[in-house]
Amino acid sequence: MDDAVRVREAAEEALADIEPQRLRETLSRRLADAEMTPGVLTLRSARALAADPELVSVSERAAGVQLIYEGLRLTRRLSHDDPWAEATPPEDRLTPPEEPLTTTDGGPEPASDGGEFASEDRRSAVDDERAGVGDERAGVGDERAGVSDERAGVDAVSSSAIDATGEAIAADLGVLAADVFVARGFYLLARTEAARDAVEVVRRFGRDQTRRRGATDPERLDANLEADVFDLAVVAGSSAVREETPERLRSYVADLADEADGLLPVRALPDAADGVAGFDERVASSVDG
Repeated sequence: MDDAVRVREAAEEALADIEPQRLRETLSRRLADAEMTPGVLTLRSARALAADPELVSVSERAAGVQLIYEGLRLTRRLSHDDPWAEATPPEDRLTPPEEPLTTTDGGPEPASDGGEFASEDRRSAVDDERAGVGDERAGVGDERAGVSDERAGVDAVSSSAIDATGEAIAADLGVLAADVFVARGFYLLARTEAARDAVEVVRRFGRDQTRRRGATDPERLDANLEADVFDLAVVAGSSAVREETPERLRSYVADLADEADGLLPVRALPDAADGVAGFDERVASSVDG
């Protein structure tokens, strides 16, 4: 099985119990379009250091690394784009405008006198009054019809506002998706030697995004995420087959991250034309050389 396919299937399996369905579908769509480079690097790091690694457990580690990266990458994009800037505030979306409670003639709603029955004389007087305002009601009806178009114009929201609000709602769902990605990634790595490294990746990401606001070179801080995730990938993969991660292997993937502009795609991994064996030999030589 292709490494990218193996990582994607392991990640989707880890998310299979997420509810509600709409959220799960959102997660699945994002995984379908994502580059599996962090997960693939995890698998190939293990394979480069062991002739026959147990691929089931390594695939779970690969999925954990991939999910953490997807969550942090999505968080980074949302924080930079700020899709909430032009949107209607949530409280305005949910709360209808208040209207005074009035009777037909515009006066205040009369309070009940608390009696079970009104007197016949009072009922008769009320009936006469109702008959007297019948024509007035008809006139009001015409007036209401006349202002219906005006109300429609006032109540209508411009398409730009609708689009902005829709983007904000999608972004709200994106924040939730990012949280789920990271949380489930932690779950998959929690009992591995890479658990502490995973926590440090998230902590450094938070520090970098805070420093980015006043940085003169914010793109450089953004690039730390890919470098940190590459390092996490080799730790997660190599620790599945060895007690310690060789420092030369960590240095090797750090160079890969420096050479890439953003996330290195799977197809662009070194010696990809030679297949998995070519990549594995390059990684192994970086450790043994």
